[in-house]
Amino acid sequence: MANVALSRVRTLNGLHLLSSNPVSVKVSNLCINEINRLRSKFRNELPQIKKVKERRERFK
Repeated sequence: MANVALSRVRTLNGLHLLSSNPVSVKVSNLCINEINRLRSKFRNELPQIKKVKERRERFK
């Protein structure tokens, strides 16, 4: 749900977080690859985001 909430914010002034847990926000490896590509191209001083091994869950 973080992506829905954050995608609707137009300015930082309009962002009010009551609580946050960065561990609960999940990002796909495809997204991380793109962020790292853009960082290396435009903001090389920023560190690359490390990927974690994706865990697949089965639903019964």
